[in-house]
Amino acid sequence: MPTPTPPTPHPLRAVLPATTAMVLVGSAVVASAPLTSAPLFAAQAVRYGLAAALLLALARPFRQVLRRPRGAEWRWIGLGAGSGLVAYNAALVVGTRHADPAALGTAVAAVPILLALLGPLTARRSGTTGRRPSGRVVLGAVVVSAGAALVAGGGRTDPVGVACAVVMLLGETAFTVCGARVVGRLGAWTYSTATTVVAALGCGVVGLTGERETLPQLGAPGPLLACAWLALATAAAFVLWFRSVDQLGSAVTGLLAGVAGPAATLIALAAGASAPPVAVWVGLGVVLAGLAVGLRRRPTRVSAARGSGRAARASTARRRS
Repeated sequence: MPTPTPPTPHPLRAVLPATTAMVLVGSAVVASAPLTSAPLFAAQAVRYGLAAALLLALARPFRQVLRRPRGAEWRWIGLGAGSGLVAYNAALVVGTRHADPAALGTAVAAVPILLALLGPLTARRSGTTGRRPSGRVVLGAVVVSAGAALVAGGGRTDPVGVACAVVMLLGETAFTVCGARVVGRLGAWTYSTATTVVAALGCGVVGLTGERETLPQLGAPGPLLACAWLALATAAAFVLWFRSVDQLGSAVTGLLAGVAGPAATLIALAAGASAPPVAVWVGLGVVLAGLAVGLRRRPTRVSAARGSGRAARASTARRRS
């Protein structure tokens, strides 16, 4: 009769890229401070445009083949960039006028839960080896999201702020889900390049039409340096994140989205910010606990015959010794 073996963690080589990506995202939160008074969409257009240029320039040195998207793949690229990059930033700029940043951060902290639930379902519909959501991954996602919400804290909001928070949550989730549909054939590098190009164009159109009066502010040294770092962090984070999505699936990789908030807190602390309250440290511990639960793989089943065979061989060896 088959007996389950103890669950084991996912390989570090599959988990590390997404973890590094979220640390880079956390650093981007801290590095965005000089852009608070700059035109948001114009700055994002520069960020994504530079990121796309970096990915295109570095593809050959890193021996990456950029595959041409075809058919429905363009739809997933457009949806991913439109929802996860353009719409996300639009909701962010409107949401900050109606809600505290902590309130928006708390909503986005639920991304691991949505990915744990939707990732396997969307994989099944795309014809891959999808299955129903894993209870272990969903539990881990709930714990990770609770910890990330503690790190983000609460905050005031109004109905418009709530709507913006929902758009940010759905956009962040859609970016990964759409990528999971095409990254298997296109690869992480191609999807990252294509979405940054689309996002640069979309944000550029909005910036040129709605932010003309404030465009000169982007020429200051602070915003320019911030855009340069954000471009580098974006290019690296996208490629690393979708490399893990390709290896682990969007549900398991989504657990690591909870690392971004704690990473931003620790990076800000290292940069000289004041120590956060106790609730933030508790949240960090809760995130780690959720990762420990969710990143353990399903137990495999070993047949009783194989187990008894090993026991017999061990008994024979003891008698001979």
